[in-house]
Amino acid sequence: MALFQAGETLAYAGLSAMYIDREDHFGAHNYAPIPVVLERGQGAFVWDVEGKRYFDFLSAYSAVNQGHCHPKIVDALTQQAGKVALTSRAFYNNILGEYEEYITKLFGYDKVLPMNTGVEGGETACKLARKWGYDVKVCGVVRRGSAAGPPSGDGRAAHCGQRGRLGLWLLRARGF
Repeated sequence: MALFQAGETLAYAGLSAMYIDREDHFGAHNYAPIPVVLERGQGAFVWDVEGKRYFDFLSAYSAVNQGHCHPKIVDALTQQAGKVALTSRAFYNNILGEYEEYITKLFGYDKVLPMNTGVEGGETACKLARKWGYDVKVCGVVRRGSAAGPPSGDGRAAHCGQRGRLGLWLLRARGF
């Protein structure tokens, strides 16, 4: 049974009520959050705006499995923020190549393309599949069981191998 259902009216007190009401009024309702308003975290614990401590078993859906405010991570973030927050991929920078070398050697791949979000990953997968289709895969149109040139109204795409292993193949392919 859920602790909180979307649209359910619960009585909140203090600061929690103000924050929950504000989110409910101005935010889109794509989640039904647990009625706890978190303010800070340290290690495996989080605290709500009233000061109550909780274990963070959810870990932001595994995005913070290392715990909250780990001193080494905070130090690294602080040092980097003091230099530059972000560089566009329209420029080279002094750190990316070192990371790319490390990660490709670690996993045994020829190239790596780091992403910030799953959306970028999906977009790039589509672009790589299209490039593979144009540059590598050689297929024609099937007409009565034989390959015959470009698609036409009565043709259908020919089946080519690599199904199921396409993602791995694309990562290992040279020239991308």
